[in-house]
Amino acid sequence: AEELKAKNAALYEKQQKEIEEAKNKLTTAVASNDPTTLQSILEDLENDPEYVLEALATEMKQAQELLATLSAALSAAAQAELMQAKIDQAQQDLKNVMNKVKMCSAADKSYMETLPEGERHLNAIQNDKDLVNVMKSEVEQARTVLANKTTEIQLNILEEIQNAMKDKENGDQYDRLKLALNIFDTFDPDMNSPSNAVLIGEARRMLEMLYEVWRLKQLLMNLDQKAIAQVKAINKPIDEVHQVIRAVLLLLGEDPKDLQDWKSCRVNISRTGKESLKRRISAFSMDTVTDKAQAICEKIMSKIDLKRIEAVSSVVAIFYAFCAGALKLEQSMDADEAAKKKNAAPPPPPGSPKGASKEVEVKKEPPPPPPPGAPKF
Repeated sequence: AEELKAKNAALYEKQQKEIEEAKNKLTTAVASNDPTTLQSILEDLENDPEYVLEALATEMKQAQELLATLSAALSAAAQAELMQAKIDQAQQDLKNVMNKVKMCSAADKSYMETLPEGERHLNAIQNDKDLVNVMKSEVEQARTVLANKTTEIQLNILEEIQNAMKDKENGDQYDRLKLALNIFDTFDPDMNSPSNAVLIGEARRMLEMLYEVWRLKQLLMNLDQKAIAQVKAINKPIDEVHQVIRAVLLLLGEDPKDLQDWKSCRVNISRTGKESLKRRISAFSMDTVTDKAQAICEKIMSKIDLKRIEAVSSVVAIFYAFCAGALKLEQSMDADEAAKKKNAAPPPPPGSPKGASKEVEVKKEPPPPPPPGAPKF
């Protein structure tokens, strides 16, 4: 909640700064009483985000009325010169915006501002009676550039979702997939479509599973050093305490032969640096749990009385909850995998053509050729 509050505050501050800067530019242009300057600033402001336009609606209307008055006082030659300056400026601005569109990428998230800016710019030209016909060919070509870049970014977003789903040995896989799906969900225009349904459905189910793993890891990650020290300080624990710690360490990838007695377990959880308990918990992934470790842990946990654990140490009870939850999740994953294999379509007969790849792609139509004589961006 605090993180969201901070983000909203930062966004509000950014928007207020943009509004103030735009207002200052408009005030200066109005004070100049120069139609060329005023026209240039008004055209520039028309490409600003909606919240800027809404905040300055009254000031912009007054400036437009002033521009009309100043323009009417000009001679025909001066009016034609002013119109040509407007067209030249609009063409140059469009070229600059389209260059930004071509350079933006999914990797640095620059598309989040650049693609909407390109859309706003094209809409502003098409809504301007002085420019809509004069710049028709430029707008058509720019629309193609914008559509191609949008498709490219969409492909990049889907590819990142697929890569995040494959990144199973990454202890931060939950965070990576969550971010990738959040980008998918917030992309404009909406990316939900039948061609993406299978991939996104599988990704969301995987995210739910990864959340459970993340939640289990937090049980132990939230323990402070004092709590872990309490466990290490136990000299002669009841067997259930030894077995719970042993089971957790097995899930973290330790060799069963190295965990036969309490002393070896206590030494293990006392490691520091890269081998510290929290480092290993942070890197934990369900895909690193071997069938052998799972079988041993299931046997261990089946004999443990949680009430006896809780009577000795609430901290060890948290270790128990981690182990029990991880095993339950592992069993659920095994059941899902078995169901998928059972329901999978039989392999095609020998010699039959291979099916299409399961990788989901956004089909990219070839762009139409630019109109004759249209400038290149």
